[in-house]
Amino acid sequence: ESYIWRIDGGECAVYLWEHDGIQAACMMRRRGRLGWFLDEIKGPRNTDIEQPHLDLIVEAFDAAGTPPYQQIKAVEDIVDMAGVRGLRRRPRRGAPQLDEVDAGILQGVA
Repeated sequence: ESYIWRIDGGECAVYLWEHDGIQAACMMRRRGRLGWFLDEIKGPRNTDIEQPHLDLIVEAFDAAGTPPYQQIKAVEDIVDMAGVRGLRRRPRRGAPQLDEVDAGILQGVA
């Protein structure tokens, strides 16, 4: 319930795992252009999953090309600590404004 706005915004997705007698909700998190990462795995009623079952789920997602979120989180933390600029998403700029010369050229073309 607390992730609905993230799901609606395309930041998260939830997959239901029902295989080999294991039931789990697997939350995926998107990190910009870096792609999707497996973030949380919870059992029925938000319980923890036993380690052998957890390992099985993580391995299946990894085999499908979806690594754990902790991998990208570590990179983000390093970038934040280093103070590196330019790696975080910036707001998009609006269209550039035409100056009078450019506007005159365009009017002559049209």
